[in-house]
Amino acid sequence: MERQRNPEISLTNSEKKLLNLLSEMAERISNAVQHGYRDFTIDDVLQDLDCDFNEVKEIMTYAVAQKLSKMDGIGSVEVSNLDIPFQPDISVKMESSEELSEEPELDMRM
Repeated sequence: MERQRNPEISLTNSEKKLLNLLSEMAERISNAVQHGYRDFTIDDVLQDLDCDFNEVKEIMTYAVAQKLSKMDGIGSVEVSNLDIPFQPDISVKMESSEELSEEPELDMRM
């Protein structure tokens, strides 16, 4: 839909997967509503599509990483093994090797 409104937008493969998943979920819910159902959990709808939140998180993580890698000023983007707990999902480095020389000074006076 975004592409139709703004043709220069190109979607990453992960974004396309996410959009397809969202469309399929909406279609399933719409069909169920026509058969008298009215309350849904996203978890149940995902399960009906043989998918779960971990798969959605993975799709979203890769979509964000792909978007970041195309942004100005971003040097590298690395997606970690998402099955390993307590680690960052994405590591991002700026294009320039120069780090900020000092932290910005904040005026904490009232």
